[in-house]
Amino acid sequence: MVGDMVYENSRGIRGWWEIKGKNFEKLLFILHRLSGVVVGLYFILHIFETSTILNGEEDWKSLMEFLKNPFAHTGLLIVAFLSVFHALNGIRLIFAEQGLLIGKMRRQGYPIVSFSLTGIQRKMGWFVILLTFILALYAFYHLFIVSLGVRF
Repeated sequence: MVGDMVYENSRGIRGWWEIKGKNFEKLLFILHRLSGVVVGLYFILHIFETSTILNGEEDWKSLMEFLKNPFAHTGLLIVAFLSVFHALNGIRLIFAEQGLLIGKMRRQGYPIVSFSLTGIQRKMGWFVILLTFILALYAFYHLFIVSLGVRF
């Protein structure tokens, strides 16, 4: 009789975006999806932007001058932040999928508690976030200080 039970997916895609409690894994999951979509859209826009060189040197230079402003560089900073997070979190996920740095399996008791993000995996999640912020500061330095010459 147990095999005849039918479960309905009442939340659908909305369930991807719900965070209940203090679920750090779910937060990383949502950020990974969101960053993937944003980076993918940027990639498509970047292809169009780069293809303007086919229209001639004058069009290319005018587009580069148009994009040399704080608003465009803020967009690049967001894309850089999301790209770095997506890449680093992807590496963390590869480690988890391969069973690396997870630890030994433990016998489940009642109530069932997920052990997937205990110990080193949780620390790796925080390390991904910390390294993302450090590299975003590096991107900020190059986009605003070096490229635009902004002084504080």
